[in-house]
Amino acid sequence: MDRGFSQKKVNSNLFKIGKKISATQLKQLMDDTDRDYCNYIAAKDKNKVCHNPTYAMQPRIANQLKYLDKKYLDKYVCYIHTTTYPNIGSNICELAPNFTIVNGKIESRQ
Repeated sequence: MDRGFSQKKVNSNLFKIGKKISATQLKQLMDDTDRDYCNYIAAKDKNKVCHNPTYAMQPRIANQLKYLDKKYLDKYVCYIHTTTYPNIGSNICELAPNFTIVNGKIESRQ
């Protein structure tokens, strides 16, 4: 990561440390910041290729935002412990209270 990158200020009312937030909203912040970083890299050097970071070589910690399947994001909430790049994806998420796992599938509690 290029240390010259300056992340945009995040909405401190919405993304408050210690607060729970929908995984969809936090993932949007992560994607927006990834895009800003890629634009920063491209502006510095047109020959560098940037894309969303891959996490294949990092130890896998259960329920981190960066490992959640996009099709299930709306079923999770995350505890915000950081909003800084590139650590946004390390926030821990859990199933939202209105969902449960039954026979290995996420289902609504009704």
